[in-house]
Amino acid sequence: MNPYSQLRLMRSRCEAMILSMLGLEEANIWWNSKNTDLDDKTPNEIWEIDPEKVYRHVCGHVDGYW
Repeated sequence: MNPYSQLRLMRSRCEAMILSMLGLEEANIWWNSKNTDLDDKTPNEIWEIDPEKVYRHVCGHVDGYW
């Protein structure tokens, strides 16, 4: 799998996990809201420089580490 496809798959999985935890409206807000666990930047901002960090963050919350 090429790197672009991997990033798209990772993003799709993140979106699915966030959607299942927060619902549609809150999921959209989450991607554009500052997050203290992500250096007070939005998940979209961090995604641009370190998508794996956002993915690990989301996976941790799905596993119950709120």
